[in-house]
Amino acid sequence: GLLVVKYLKPVQVGVAKELPSVTTYIKLNPGYRVYHVDGIRPGSSSMVLDHETFILNLTQANQPGAVARWQRLYGARETYGLPVAFPEDWNRLLDRLQADERL
Repeated sequence: GLLVVKYLKPVQVGVAKELPSVTTYIKLNPGYRVYHVDGIRPGSSSMVLDHETFILNLTQANQPGAVARWQRLYGARETYGLPVAFPEDWNRLLDRLQADERL
């Protein structure tokens, strides 16, 4: 799920996202997310620029002799065609998703 928060004016101030969990519910694979943040430097926005989601396939990992390997599931910017993962970019994506049911 995705929630873009706006206050009074059409200005996006934040984004709430559902995250994967390392401890999961029955029959789900564990996952985690790595956030790429505009880092410590003069003029930094300190905002999230992108995120990548990784999963562990439990069916494969539980095979005899198998080694548990985390695999990259997707990156937000490449998957959703975002220039950056700022709140306004997510808002534009949501507008596109609402306008075009083929997406």
